[in-house]
Amino acid sequence: MANSRKQFTRLLKFVSEMKRKKYPNSKSFAEVLRQADITENIDIACDARTVQRDIEMLKKQYDAPIAFDAARNGYYLTNQSWSLQVPMSNDFIAYSLLGSRALSEIVPAPLKLTMRSTMETTLASGKSDFLNEGFFETLIIASGLNVMIKTEIFKAIFDAWRGRSTLNIKYCGKDGEKSSRNFEPQIIAFHHGIWYLKGYSLPDRKLRVMAIHRIETVKILPQTFTLDMALLNETQTNGLFVYPKLEGVRLRCDASIAFYLREHQPVKKFKIEPQQNGDLIITLGPAIEHEVIRWILGESGKIEVLSPIELRSKIAASGKKIMEINS
Repeated sequence: MANSRKQFTRLLKFVSEMKRKKYPNSKSFAEVLRQADITENIDIACDARTVQRDIEMLKKQYDAPIAFDAARNGYYLTNQSWSLQVPMSNDFIAYSLLGSRALSEIVPAPLKLTMRSTMETTLASGKSDFLNEGFFETLIIASGLNVMIKTEIFKAIFDAWRGRSTLNIKYCGKDGEKSSRNFEPQIIAFHHGIWYLKGYSLPDRKLRVMAIHRIETVKILPQTFTLDMALLNETQTNGLFVYPKLEGVRLRCDASIAFYLREHQPVKKFKIEPQQNGDLIITLGPAIEHEVIRWILGESGKIEVLSPIELRSKIAASGKKIMEINS
């Protein structure tokens, strides 16, 4: 799998070039990357040998149907319907494209410091020919979205975000109600299979988070805005959404899921108390209630809530409802 921000971005771009029937080869694509570094400060240049290794990775690890056309001296997809699919566990989709501290919730810890150093460069580089609609179309498919986004809308939002330009957005809420507003796009983030836009609605500067797939039309306006570093820092600390958190959640977990809990413990940092029968009692840090409920129900009876009693009651009520409608 791709093991760096730069490599993942190269793979996305190479696939988008083949999708657009540009017939890239290792030498010509290396030149494309070099020019992007010069004109757009993307910091992605490499030599032709590195590009050739990327091509082999696409073939072997991603099963890309790539062939070489001698007449055009370049590579193409023998099946144009093939799409690059990358598990989001790699976390490089958002990182390679956006480079924002606000996305650190989905980025492995060793990359967070690098994100901080690259954010200002990414923001300052302006609109990009390198990151064209073909690139974004490939990105949207590769991220394995739970919903579909129009490529042109995603690119316009990204261009406005990079250029710190205000947007006019026509939006359809989850209740079907439609609205129009001017908006400062402070943060673009990928969260649980969905891309979101976070920023300030104008003129009241009310903080809002909008699902990008619900944006029906978008227009870049001449007005610019200043990046709100306090909002970025707050989002990095507390996540994209601000939900009340439960304290003192203790769970008895069946021995059958003990292995994966131990794998997650170094990152999640919950307390583990091994039991003689192989079960684990874990104590979570401050946790978002609905996320904990979904996890417990998803384990299909392998987790018992020990405390707080209010959470135990909600799990029992949900289980009863599930049993009633599926009996």
